[in-house]
Amino acid sequence: MRRSQIPRLAVAFLLAPAAAGAQATAASATTHGAEASGARPDARVCATLPAPMGSARTTVYANLEVQEYITSDGWKRRRELARDNLALVLEDIAARVTVHPPLATPVFATAGNRAMPVVDGEFAFTLHGDGSITQLRMLATTYAPQLDTSVVRAIEGAAAAHSLVALAGGARDTVALRLTLAPSPDSSGVSRPLFAIQLPVYHLRYPAEAVDHPPPAFPMVAWRNGVGGRVRVQFVVGSDGRPVAGTYRLLDTDYREIALAALNALSKWRFAPADLDGCAVPQVTTEEFTYSVRWMN
Repeated sequence: MRRSQIPRLAVAFLLAPAAAGAQATAASATTHGAEASGARPDARVCATLPAPMGSARTTVYANLEVQEYITSDGWKRRRELARDNLALVLEDIAARVTVHPPLATPVFATAGNRAMPVVDGEFAFTLHGDGSITQLRMLATTYAPQLDTSVVRAIEGAAAAHSLVALAGGARDTVALRLTLAPSPDSSGVSRPLFAIQLPVYHLRYPAEAVDHPPPAFPMVAWRNGVGGRVRVQFVVGSDGRPVAGTYRLLDTDYREIALAALNALSKWRFAPADLDGCAVPQVTTEEFTYSVRWMN
């Protein structure tokens, strides 16, 4: 997960065309649990989890940011809308979100020898100048179906009440917006606490660990153009050790083809799953890839 501080192991490979060197480096999660010494035993999928070692009160934040602003004359540009207007819209959406604990969140975040359920989602929609919205979609689940539904309904309710109309400057303008839920505020837009919840904390024997990680290909179009860059991807490692389709989130990327190459490589990786006292559980994690091109004399 992007907030987990799991030590990472660099795995590098080199492609060497005649005139240039192209290098991709993948940062991979390593085993640093409380019992990380020696051979790692296999974890099993458990019908019920072991008793938690305690609980922690967690605040979930909502963040709203502008992705793109398109004016009525067709010009496309990023535009920093008035933060006060964004904050008012976020307040209205947040007031419509209802939460009924306990939340069923079967995916875990890890830190040190602790693991706890994670609430972390991403939604996108397009606002039109008349206050209506289109293309409302969930880009990443919060892992709690009832919360996913509540957020979607909150955005729809705010649009129906014309609470979003002030964000568009003209009747024919459109604004692409992104709403994220996370356990920390985000400086890229406006943030506010959404709700606080008590979550169980479990003893972590081992975090998810990459055991088969074929290196990503360096896209030929990127090499020809001398383009490198960094890709950070957040995703869920399932209890079977496979990346879970549909959970990939690009946290940072410089070049589309490089990002696609990284995602394609990750889909082939295999992991030893996160281990809670012998029980295999899904874990959200982050991998980072760095691509560089250097021309040789």
